[in-house]
Amino acid sequence: MSDGQICFLHEYCTNCPLRRECSIRPLFYSEQEYANWKQHTLDSTKRMAHLLGFPPSSIEPGTSLGLKMMDKRRSKELELHPIFSPY
Repeated sequence: MSDGQICFLHEYCTNCPLRRECSIRPLFYSEQEYANWKQHTLDSTKRMAHLLGFPPSSIEPGTSLGLKMMDKRRSKELELHPIFSPY
């Protein structure tokens, strides 16, 4: 399984086996870095989906769903760990 697939299978970061090595979780602790990551992810996902021939009507809902999932993970992470912890 890829890291992305493992991440997708976990509702929150708390029990994710990739928690310690995750490159995204530290971004949760900076509004600006997280916003930049979200914009980059949105742009690159839309571009890739278009190149793969996905219909435009499915690209927006799909990307929106993925980002909402990350926002949910971020909210829980900040609730449980207000200061970044590598663990």
